[in-house]
Amino acid sequence: MTVIMGVLDKKNKCVHMMGDSLVSRGELKALHINKIYKDNEFIIGGAGYLSILQLFKRSINFPSEKQIEENGIEINIDFMVNHLKPTINKIMKANSIEGFGEILIAYKDKLFTINTINSGHVFNIQDCTSTGTGMDFALSTYNNLNHIDNIEERLFKSIKSATDNIRSCELPAYYINTKEMEFKEFNQEGQWKYVEQDEQW
Repeated sequence: MTVIMGVLDKKNKCVHMMGDSLVSRGELKALHINKIYKDNEFIIGGAGYLSILQLFKRSINFPSEKQIEENGIEINIDFMVNHLKPTINKIMKANSIEGFGEILIAYKDKLFTINTINSGHVFNIQDCTSTGTGMDFALSTYNNLNHIDNIEERLFKSIKSATDNIRSCELPAYYINTKEMEFKEFNQEGQWKYVEQDEQW
């Protein structure tokens, strides 16, 4: 189970993303891993089966800055709907996957969600969003902490609220933003350290 949050930072023209680290199998706690990954200048986080997120990680090739510039690619909701969503659908069909959950995708100062279940809608997020079993606690906490200017701190408190109330979500939490593109791992006390991208999966 999961809680992942994404926040569009209009002031600093970037996107912040943070998530918990518990991977469960039914009632069993299986692993503590970072369920957010980066591909070129894109950041991707997802809620659902880790095996399917792993398939996306290994099968979807996000364009590099050079490819975007040389081919005149504009990263917007049209790109997500007309290019990325069909790619995801193709991967899911080829692997007999009926549904996965929701994916958060960040690029520079843009944040999108793609729902792979039912209608498979795509949204261009203008403020903040969350997905996974802890999303309600995370979002309500985030919205109640608008007196905190530091988005990183605000996100940690929101993810911690989810882990405090949902047994299928646990710390440490992992954080990254599209400006620095470096992962931080946050412990229970909110202390953090830089870490490399998780290559366990």
